[in-house]
Amino acid sequence: VRAVFVAGLEGSGHHAWQDVFKTCMGMDGSACHVPQKLQQMLYLNSSWALFNPWGATEGKWVELRQAALKKLKEEKAMWAAKRGTLLVLNVAEYVGQVGEMSYPNFA
Repeated sequence: VRAVFVAGLEGSGHHAWQDVFKTCMGMDGSACHVPQKLQQMLYLNSSWALFNPWGATEGKWVELRQAALKKLKEEKAMWAAKRGTLLVLNVAEYVGQVGEMSYPNFA
């Protein structure tokens, strides 16, 4: 089980990875997996998350960090039992409320 997190400066072309992973997931759902709940724990457009913590208290952020680690371990264990996958941790706007996480991101 591998995980990928794409980060890029605005204008660097990192948005193209969304199409690559969507195609991969469409061709073989076991080759690329988009863990929507985990993605939303990392970055949630409609609220706050680990990578957009504006408005969160330190305590709530720490709780969410622990929950995200637990979810990542669950995903890893589930997919290890199925002979592995690539966990796509961002760049999947098509699943809703997550994004590419461009830097700088002032939105």
